[in-house]
Amino acid sequence: MSVATVAPTQVATREISEAEMKRYFSKPAVWPIVVGILGLLIALAGQGNTFGVLLLVLGGGIAALQRALPRPSDAAYDAWVESKLSGMEPRAKEKLGLRDPRQVVSARMRVDGFIAPTVDLLVKYGDVRFKNGKDGVTRFSINTVKYFYPTEHNLATYSNVVDALKQSLSLEQTDEFYYDDIVGAKTEEFSVEFIVAKTGLFGKQRTRRVQSKEFHLIASSGDKSTVTVGVTSDTKDGPKVLRLGDAIDRTVDSLRLVLRERKGGGQQAQAQQAQMNQQAQMQQQQQAAQTQQAMLEQMRMMQEQMMRMQQQGGGGGNSGSDGPSQS
Repeated sequence: MSVATVAPTQVATREISEAEMKRYFSKPAVWPIVVGILGLLIALAGQGNTFGVLLLVLGGGIAALQRALPRPSDAAYDAWVESKLSGMEPRAKEKLGLRDPRQVVSARMRVDGFIAPTVDLLVKYGDVRFKNGKDGVTRFSINTVKYFYPTEHNLATYSNVVDALKQSLSLEQTDEFYYDDIVGAKTEEFSVEFIVAKTGLFGKQRTRRVQSKEFHLIASSGDKSTVTVGVTSDTKDGPKVLRLGDAIDRTVDSLRLVLRERKGGGQQAQAQQAQMNQQAQMQQQQQAAQTQQAMLEQMRMMQEQMMRMQQQGGGGGNSGSDGPSQS
């Protein structure tokens, strides 16, 4: 089960270069249009002023070139991201050593997320961008995926990232959580400072306070496996909507069900083993009682036989002493 980012659209997947991705996440520069308008005004004021014509041609040409250069559509970007994330599953199984399908005892689950452009994460990842698409969905330049594989004794996980601007980046991580060590699977919302733009000559950051939503798998040691799965903002220049619907809640419910089944299965196995031990003990006691009863029965039969022998021996002696003597 995966977290859907947008409604699925049938778009052919193609490779998209880093240069195209940068254009996708960047707005066309405004200055060429300004230069072109300025050149037009100078040309008109000077009745064909050569400098004004040059500015007009330069500004107009650059503006036209910006719009002519290819950039992916929202649907093409979604298809590219999905192909990269789903294409990691064979690698996930290989890294976790799950080569035999029978090793996975329940359906694998998947949580999609992203890296939000916060101050802390910009320091870690560098260039992180977002774009509010024409369909009202916010898309991010770094997307994440976490696969969950329930096995017989533990929950195996694999995570990695897809960076549209640095496509060679790979941050693989694998973990194994014993079911008894997992104490929770939940989502949590909190406020975070979100960088929405860089302005001015020195690239001053403009931030907005937004609501972020994270998924947590929590171990008894306090360790967390975390994925950022959503973010919302009411501001005009902030992210518009969550990149998820009910899918993350269904994934959490599925994980909780697996944990209950596997933990309950362990407790049930222990109960069954205790019952088997009790039954074996009762059988041993019954066998011991039957053996003791058989021994008592055998001793009783031996005593009766000895008494009959004694009676027979005593009757034979009296008969010999009472008989007539021969003289």
